[in-house]
Amino acid sequence: MALPPSAFQALTFRLRRMLINRYLEHLAHERRSSPHTVAAYKADLDLFMAYLGESGIAQLEAGRWPTPKVLGDGPHGGR
Repeated sequence: MALPPSAFQALTFRLRRMLINRYLEHLAHERRSSPHTVAAYKADLDLFMAYLGESGIAQLEAGRWPTPKVLGDGPHGGR
């Protein structure tokens, strides 16, 4: 039985959020990144998640990433 599209999107959103949180934990604990660096990554990834939600993108295919203008307009100029 296939999931309805809305349930699939909610599932993929939770999965992406879980993966992002694991990545941020990796930066903080294993890479020993500065709390400011981790916060900046989180802000950028939250912006990207919002873009995905607004665009209705449920899955991303490898090599076919969208390039939203918003990624270059952040407080760090896309760096």
